[in-house]
Amino acid sequence: MHTLVGMLQLPWKNGTQYKVDALKYPHLVGYVAITRDYSSGSITPEPTDGSPVINYTPSPADCKHILIGLIATAKLCYLRGAIELAPDVAGVPPFRSQTPAAERSLSDAEFVQWLKQLETTGVHPRDSMFQSAHQMGSCRMGATAEAGVVDQTGKAWEAENLYLADSSIFPSAGGVNPMITTMAIADRVAQSVAAGL
Repeated sequence: MHTLVGMLQLPWKNGTQYKVDALKYPHLVGYVAITRDYSSGSITPEPTDGSPVINYTPSPADCKHILIGLIATAKLCYLRGAIELAPDVAGVPPFRSQTPAAERSLSDAEFVQWLKQLETTGVHPRDSMFQSAHQMGSCRMGATAEAGVVDQTGKAWEAENLYLADSSIFPSAGGVNPMITTMAIADRVAQSVAAGL
């Protein structure tokens, strides 16, 4: 886990507590529950200086999928012996347990109560920090200019000598790490470019 990402996920109470939590960093493990969002957004230029403005708010359905991922991850970590679980959800305190992993169960009363609090509180855009990785499908491949930004060779429909060769040309987000597929697409686009030289 990158230090910045790990530190951003620590729940904020006050400066002193944040420093104490930062001292635990060498013993932290961060997990990412990858979801396939169905919300859409846009990037528009800021009117005065042209800097990019990101307009994106996860839908209630997407927030529910994120919550399902958080709960599944919390269960996994709890059963494997995590001492503290901090889900980065406003209003949900970290869950702490010193019970040995071999003695834990998903029906442990305190853990069940904490999970209910997490589920009841939910994930809400107004008070949650969202992170994004492996962006896919933002410049989709299509058989026509109306259907996509690039053709089946990765060549842009609306610009000469411009090819895209990354996960942005996927037809949609896959919901999983796209490394192998991205490499295959890049290879295919590179072959198309080379063939046209």
